[in-house]
Amino acid sequence: MKRPNRIRNIGIHPGKRGIKIPRKKNFEPVIPTHSGVSVRSQYEKICADYLYQHKIKFRYEPLILLEGKQYRPDFFNRL
Repeated sequence: MKRPNRIRNIGIHPGKRGIKIPRKKNFEPVIPTHSGVSVRSQYEKICADYLYQHKIKFRYEPLILLEGKQYRPDFFNRL
């Protein structure tokens, strides 16, 4: 059985499809918590409220440098 001859466009992209919707570039923290810190999601709000109610000091999304790499964890314990 012979396969049909197909044209393969490797590396060639078709024209634009549909309309371009502008994306929100920054996902800013807008959800307030009991501690006064704004967070990005409901799960982070639950975590921040738990830490605040149990009097655990924390920083939200601090920039941490370890071995030349940058990390930004959601919560960091301040001792």
